[in-house]
Amino acid sequence: TTTGISGFDAAKFTLNVAANNGTSGFSNDLDGGAFTISQSGNSLLLNYTAAVPEPSVAVLGGMGLLALLRRRRR
Repeated sequence: TTTGISGFDAAKFTLNVAANNGTSGFSNDLDGGAFTISQSGNSLLLNYTAAVPEPSVAVLGGMGLLALLRRRRR
């Protein structure tokens, strides 16, 4: 908007990401991520925040990679 946004309150917005009122929702799984609405200057933004994987997933992936490299070395 060129005239600005007044009285913005994100709590007044409801984002339906699942099937609702005859719609099929999102075709892709959100994998734990979430949508939010925010304001930046005169712009209203739709934000997507991806879920951060558990540290144990990264550790297991790293261990698997090391095992593959070690096996390849032999």
